[in-house]
Amino acid sequence: MLHNCQSIMKYLIYLGIIVAAILVGIGIASEIPSRQFTIIPEEEPIKIEKEMIGHRVVTAYNAVEEQTDSEPCISASGMNVCETYKRVCASNEFPFGTLLLINGRVWDVQDRTNSRYNYRIDLLMDDHAEAMEWGSRVLEVNIIIIE
Repeated sequence: MLHNCQSIMKYLIYLGIIVAAILVGIGIASEIPSRQFTIIPEEEPIKIEKEMIGHRVVTAYNAVEEQTDSEPCISASGMNVCETYKRVCASNEFPFGTLLLINGRVWDVQDRTNSRYNYRIDLLMDDHAEAMEWGSRVLEVNIIIIE
């Protein structure tokens, strides 16, 4: 989130410089009061760590009734997974909102697997062919910890 705020601030500053340059070019900048921006760094930077939890069976699924329930777009946490930009996964082992690093990508636990799969992680994929190609893999899983 901090990174997004910094990106937005930089964008706004650059946009202001461009607008000022255009106004100077057309001769009306002298009528606009100037402002100074002061960017204050965070006192303590956000620390991101990862903690290895071990290897897990990692499978894939799609948001369709045949693989979920009668409301395939609504996850067990209540998130509409069909309208999110996040990579969502299902796990019975971790609380909702836990961020997992799997195969170089971060996945957000927002759904649950069948109760018989306690240590399995199921990755939500958009395309059925992609999920079938993924199959079942045993991969190292890390928890992302943001302090």
